[in-house]
Amino acid sequence: LVSEYMSSSSTDGMLPKVCGQQKVFNCMYDSDNFEACGKVLVAGSQLGLHLPMSEEDFQQECSAESKRPDSAPSKPAPAAPAAEPAAPATPAESKVCPASENSVLSVVTDLSPKCFQQCPQLCGPIDSLVSEYMSTASTDNMLPKVCAQEKVFNCMFEGDNFEACG
Repeated sequence: LVSEYMSSSSTDGMLPKVCGQQKVFNCMYDSDNFEACGKVLVAGSQLGLHLPMSEEDFQQECSAESKRPDSAPSKPAPAAPAAEPAAPATPAESKVCPASENSVLSVVTDLSPKCFQQCPQLCGPIDSLVSEYMSTASTDNMLPKVCAQEKVFNCMFEGDNFEACG
């Protein structure tokens, strides 16, 4: 689904696919998983995607989709979420890579602002990788670029950084 979205930038036709595997996606809303998955939902919302923020919203959207008389792809109308998950970062933390002008980078940094605060040298290389991925929707050429900057990326595995970055 992510590859399909990245190649087309369209959510048309996604809802039937997601609802077809509702049990798989329901795990996002389990109390044991919601802290981590809620960050992904918030990140998707920051990209302008409409994502159900509660299991109830998700079930309602899938129920409405299953009642559609035709099988044409649809975009769900944005609905106010029943309960917003906690934001992944405070405003001061949300711009942990202040030199970046890439609005999508915050989706990555918001997953673990502390990692980027402890390893600020990651900002430039990650910014470049995110930009490349957004323009190509491919990870094919990324590993050599990461390996070429091994010392920069090693920061994630040093001392207390692994807890924040791992």
